[in-house]
Amino acid sequence: DGPLVHEGRPGAPAHRGDVVAAIRLSGRTGKTLWVAGGAVPTPGLPPGLRLHGTPLLYRGSLHLAGLRTTPATQDRFEAWHVALDPRTGACRSATFLGAGGPIRRGRDDELVPASCAGAHGRVLVVTALGVAAAVDADTGRTLWSWRYDRGNPDGDDPGHRLGIDFEQGARHSSFVNEPPMIADGRCFLAPTDATHVFAIEDRPRGPRRELRAWRVHRKLAFGNLAVEHLAGVTSASADVPATLVAVGQGYAAQGEPFSCVGALDPATGTVRWERALPGGGPAEPYGRALVTAGEVYVPTATGIARYRLKDGADLPLLDLPSIPTELRDLLRPEERPFGNLLTIPIGGEPRADRRRRERGGGGGRAPPPPSSPSDPAVPGMAPPPPGRAMLQCALRPGDDRCPSRFPPQRRPTSPRPPASRTPTCGSRRSCARRSWASTPSSTSS
Repeated sequence: DGPLVHEGRPGAPAHRGDVVAAIRLSGRTGKTLWVAGGAVPTPGLPPGLRLHGTPLLYRGSLHLAGLRTTPATQDRFEAWHVALDPRTGACRSATFLGAGGPIRRGRDDELVPASCAGAHGRVLVVTALGVAAAVDADTGRTLWSWRYDRGNPDGDDPGHRLGIDFEQGARHSSFVNEPPMIADGRCFLAPTDATHVFAIEDRPRGPRRELRAWRVHRKLAFGNLAVEHLAGVTSASADVPATLVAVGQGYAAQGEPFSCVGALDPATGTVRWERALPGGGPAEPYGRALVTAGEVYVPTATGIARYRLKDGADLPLLDLPSIPTELRDLLRPEERPFGNLLTIPIGGEPRADRRRRERGGGGGRAPPPPSSPSDPAVPGMAPPPPGRAMLQCALRPGDDRCPSRFPPQRRPTSPRPPASRTPTCGSRRSCARRSWASTPSSTSS
């Protein structure tokens, strides 16, 4: 929370301005390096711009979504994309994306935009104002902007929509503002101000420059399930097809079955399988679900439910009795294994650090982390040395459609690599997945 912000509107209530801060940790203490957003003066940021979501460190910048009221009216808001310098907090770019109001009248608290997602040099922002947009990660230039169909996931009340200034009551479902998913050239959205789950192309396609691939209703397309968030999306593998997993609240009349987890085909939006939560607790997840290469994990009131990604088959519940005795004794009697689930690396040391240490390079400066889960670095490859650029194969092993992607403005001018350096992905092109291509010193990484 930042200091109080009045935003300069007559009669506007003061509230906390959401900010982003950088803190250097040392032992149990920390030192604030910089603060940006809210009422903190930041050169390049529009006055009163509140920054929301988890910062995305991508291509050397921190990307966030911003929100502020329009100067003219009290019930309209502006959505922005902001890129900050992670060292100083200075604004590198601020891009206006669109304006609108909350889907429920007067509910400014439901306008928090989603965290950004990045892949292939683009940053995707979902605003909660009916607009999704992609901007260039380096310049902040808008690449495309798409207005999706809005609607109250709990159901609209047209009799009260214009008759009151503030709609009371909490929302019953679908208010989990997770970042969009990006995989295989498509973006998957479940906006908090829409009644549908959308799949859009990562760039306009065809002669009509269309973006939307498909949409499904977040309630009617499932069996007594109201989708709250998208847990993850995977590409096809040898034994598991490409899968998009949605999680939400189950609801049903007395005696009717319900589901809380559903898997869709990312290509068509067809529901592939649905499952209920085990354990007999409340029919809703207790935190953010997680998708791995072969399983789905959903936190519940009694433990962590597990499903096989391929067909949704139930796997043993990770509940309190399944925890080893030596670890179970560390929990208080009221504690249960649930909450937001995250993936962590196994082994303790990044592979690139280990290889550099084995070569005798010592600890040195650690390589930068992958820019985004949707655009990871090549496993086991150290960062390029000065004066050279890394060329990364974007496709899976065995795929002969290798596009030979280069980072923007870093295409090598040297001859193609020899045949002996052909990648292991099966491509006949000189992709050089695990080789270095010389470049002029002006384009050093």
